[in-house]
Amino acid sequence: MTPFTPNPIRESLLRLPLFSGLNAEEITLLLPGVREYKVAAHEMLFQKGDTLRGIHMLVAGQAKLFLPTAHGAEKVIAMVNPGNAFGEAVVFLDKPVPVSAQALQDSALLIISKEALLADKALLTQVLTYHVVPARVLKAQVPVGTPITSLQGQTFTI
Repeated sequence: MTPFTPNPIRESLLRLPLFSGLNAEEITLLLPGVREYKVAAHEMLFQKGDTLRGIHMLVAGQAKLFLPTAHGAEKVIAMVNPGNAFGEAVVFLDKPVPVSAQALQDSALLIISKEALLADKALLTQVLTYHVVPARVLKAQVPVGTPITSLQGQTFTI
């Protein structure tokens, strides 16, 4: 991965759903721990078993999360598109990542360091619960355009 900053990182963070509820002061607290990288198509972002330094957020391009199989093939677990975060759980569990990640096209991503997030517990809670709702909600139960209130009291529309 190559360090890369085409737009100020602040602008990139504000465009990502995970950080959309933060104010300018809260974004400023995160900035020292955020790095932006440019990756080429087919470049590996991380391998199964690696230890991640932070939450990964795709800013541009596309990536896939996959498991290598015993026969040398792969099982795609998820496609990652701009605005998607990945690696959140293993970063805070201090466990090796259970999947591999690879850019499918030239991409840009942010890595928000674990240390920057842990430095302010209230901010970490706000980031990680940005759209957590108080009960299990199935897609079929929520028509498009329906407003939903999160545990933080923010309203967002499906």
